[in-house]
Amino acid sequence: MAEPWRCFAAAVVFYALAYGLAYAASKFFLRNSTATIVPGALIGLAAIVIAAVTSAVRTLERAPFWAGSVLGVATILSRFVEFETELWLKAIVFLACGVAVIRFGVVFERKRRVVREAAHA
Repeated sequence: MAEPWRCFAAAVVFYALAYGLAYAASKFFLRNSTATIVPGALIGLAAIVIAAVTSAVRTLERAPFWAGSVLGVATILSRFVEFETELWLKAIVFLACGVAVIRFGVVFERKRRVVREAAHA
């Protein structure tokens, strides 16, 4: 198994553990409250995103980079839409997420191209 996917698999296991602990805490300690499930799931998702992006930057593979980027932005946007906020604030968050993905994607692809050209020279 390639290094980015091994790191991604470890993050998925971490996600399962974080979510499982949060679920157990909600069942046994807080009497079926969902207050601990959501943070556990978000911590696990953050671990998956960080693992996918950092391992992809290290190995310069596209698939884990874009998978982690899309998962991270989708998580931010979906959580943000759940809350009642002003429309202008939602527009700023959508715009910021879009600009961030484009910017980091361009930097990643440029770095990938430079390293590939140096390897073939």
